[in-house]
Amino acid sequence: DENGKISFSLDTSSWSGSISLKASLKKERTSWSATSYEIVTPSYRDAYKYVQPMVSLSKSYLYIQPTRGKLNCNTDVKVNVNFKLLQEELSSDTKKIIFYHMVMARGENVLNGQTEIQLTEPGPSISGIFQISLHVNADVAPLTRVLVYTVLPAGYVLAHSTDLEVSKCFKNKVKMHFSEPEALPGSDSRL
Repeated sequence: DENGKISFSLDTSSWSGSISLKASLKKERTSWSATSYEIVTPSYRDAYKYVQPMVSLSKSYLYIQPTRGKLNCNTDVKVNVNFKLLQEELSSDTKKIIFYHMVMARGENVLNGQTEIQLTEPGPSISGIFQISLHVNADVAPLTRVLVYTVLPAGYVLAHSTDLEVSKCFKNKVKMHFSEPEALPGSDSRL
């Protein structure tokens, strides 16, 4: 994007160990520098990140997708949550799974809710995405934590949390204006 960031996800279900990710910049053409009268070739180092698969005894997971940048005040935001449930961890008569969510800010719980997912697809695993609606206001600024969890019939607890940054929000709005739209230098004016 315009900030030089890229978002992506990897399916780690078949991983057995750590891997290395490498980010490199596509080499740009050389350019002529008018100030130093030389040919200039920009040089950037490669970036590396070693990652390991998430450890889950149940092999099922829950993942809250990160939001891009700070959230704007007085807006409604949809937070996406990915899940994958293995059929072997569900009882044969399980028809639905309930995902619970909590939104916390400044050490207090500001929102609770739940999302019910109907299980209709037979197969070795059930995957999907659901959304949590969050109204961003001064109550959740400047940082809020979203926690999503569920308890599977086999007894496993799946949970994930993420922090969301919120731009500066204030409960009290202030509006100011000058008594006169135009004034001469040195004349009296009121704010």
